[in-house]
Amino acid sequence: LESYVRALKSISSESRWKQNGTELRGIGRNMDSLAIAYNKLDWGTLYEPGIAKQIGRTSGYLAEQYGKRRQRRMMQSFLEHGDKLVDDCVKSLTGTLKSADFKSVIENERTGLENNYRAYLNMTSLNGTAPLPDFDRTYLECRLKIEQAESMRRQCITMLQAFNRAHNALRKEMYNRRTYSEFADELFELNRQVLTLAELLKK
Repeated sequence: LESYVRALKSISSESRWKQNGTELRGIGRNMDSLAIAYNKLDWGTLYEPGIAKQIGRTSGYLAEQYGKRRQRRMMQSFLEHGDKLVDDCVKSLTGTLKSADFKSVIENERTGLENNYRAYLNMTSLNGTAPLPDFDRTYLECRLKIEQAESMRRQCITMLQAFNRAHNALRKEMYNRRTYSEFADELFELNRQVLTLAELLKK
């Protein structure tokens, strides 16, 4: 999912439609500067300054508009194909996280820890000795890790489902007339969700 969102961000990058416009405006400015320099040489025909610059501006604008439309079509196609893949991936992952087998692993750890701790306390009580502070500390640390694992399981399910909904909504929104910045915000939110999920899974 992280790789998929990176590809999505790359396809939707502003640079894909800005670059040609920037280059064409630059060519127009350079041509205008050349005309001005040529006129100063007084070699004959004078060229009207500003024309090449304006042509560059207009050409740049047209190139950007064409690039935006082309990018939108590309994004629509990418999101259409990706939506089913994302949905299947999320359902598979959440299905595993919600499964009885997965939950029983955490529950077995919790039960085993509690039983071992009780057995230890009973043993120290029978021997007439006090529980060791290090043992208590280790028990509490292990208990905290188990609770964190359960919390992470629930968080992952919630975030995966939210990601799936956000992706599907973005796919539908791509068919509405919107500006780049409007749907770019949603892309960045998708990216934030995936990065947060990736960080959770690294723990």
